[in-house]
Amino acid sequence: MDDGSGDISCGVVGTNNALFGIRFNDVTGFHTAYQSLGGLVLNNPSCAATGDRSGDITCGVKGSNNALFGIRFNPKSGFTTAFQSLGGLVVGSPSCVASDNFTANVTCAVKGTNNALFGITFEPKSGATTAFQSLGGVAVSDPSCGSVGDGTGDVTCAVTGTTNALFGIRFNPKTPSATAFQSLGGGVVGNPSCVGADDFTSEVICGVKGTNNALFGIRFEPLSGFTTGFQSLGGVLVNDPSCTTDESGSAICGVKGTDNSLFSITFDPTAPGSTSGFKSLRGTYVDSPSCTTNDRGSIFCSEKPTDNSLFSIRVIP
Repeated sequence: MDDGSGDISCGVVGTNNALFGIRFNDVTGFHTAYQSLGGLVLNNPSCAATGDRSGDITCGVKGSNNALFGIRFNPKSGFTTAFQSLGGLVVGSPSCVASDNFTANVTCAVKGTNNALFGITFEPKSGATTAFQSLGGVAVSDPSCGSVGDGTGDVTCAVTGTTNALFGIRFNPKTPSATAFQSLGGGVVGNPSCVGADDFTSEVICGVKGTNNALFGIRFEPLSGFTTGFQSLGGVLVNDPSCTTDESGSAICGVKGTDNSLFSITFDPTAPGSTSGFKSLRGTYVDSPSCTTNDRGSIFCSEKPTDNSLFSIRVIP
């Protein structure tokens, strides 16, 4: 979270397909009860800490009518808005990120029924929303987005195209403005995981599963056309990776291995020789991890073990 507490908040879908929120801190042992938020959610939610340092979190979800809905909540205070209907027809899961550092706005990218990419910016507490911004393209995967840290409110997303190559685009539904899709190459299986590089640049780092089931990393910026090319990190992945960044701009990804346990790896695509190698975090899990960095620089990965509960582990790079 971005309120300086070091807490992490997550949104999860329960067995009744409703959304639930929980806030916790693995260091102190603090956690709230699950906050029932209701709704009828299809696929995975995507959540972002709001940029107003309130401790609130905003999630975008695909509803039972295939439209996008947004909700803002705080499991610690119990605050929640109603679900905000944003419309659209969504295929797969959305990807939502804080759209700048000083407002509560969140921007989501979604894949439409024509497999093109669309973006929207909204804020459930005020009800403010833009129209959907048509970005074009033909996406095979769900999008994955990272906030751009240059104060513009822009967002950069990556998708897998029909050739299994990765493509990046930078856009802003409020302006609206968008770059062309940047071809990044590679052979990608499944969904990428992208995050804004936390080193005062507008670059984004993505981790992807390659056709040989190994992990690859890349850093790029569609506005300038900069890209490092793919960095081969090895390993054998079962599901999609989940990546976050530390204050130096290095990426940390959590992945599930062939033994169904969790592994982490730290790397910097601008320095291809620099990698921690894979570190075993143990456990037995049934889904892809979800990793994030809190305001104090600590890294956490959450996973679903075989009993379908939620488990979180602090990653030491």
